[in-house]
Amino acid sequence: MQLDRYLGLYLSETQEHLRELNRALIDLEEAGDGAALDAAFRSAHTIKGMAATMGFLDVAEHAHLLEDLLEEVRAGTLAIDADVLDRMLAGVPLTAVTSVFT
Repeated sequence: MQLDRYLGLYLSETQEHLRELNRALIDLEEAGDGAALDAAFRSAHTIKGMAATMGFLDVAEHAHLLEDLLEEVRAGTLAIDADVLDRMLAGVPLTAVTSVFT
């Protein structure tokens, strides 16, 4: 399959999921609710899958690490605090999706 024909779709979809991930992490920091945590996890999971499908393994691995952190929070083995959220937000720059092309 020629994945290059899906590049534009990948970029736009991933950028939207990155925006949602950023919003969810900020909401999680402000409200600390489960809905924000679930939204962040879904976005990280989707980004991971799309990147892996396209062969962008560095992006997929980065998203997987974030997904693992979010899963630890869900499981109660990692407490949400400013440091954890700052680390998560620092790992989700909107430029990450296009950095593999520059």
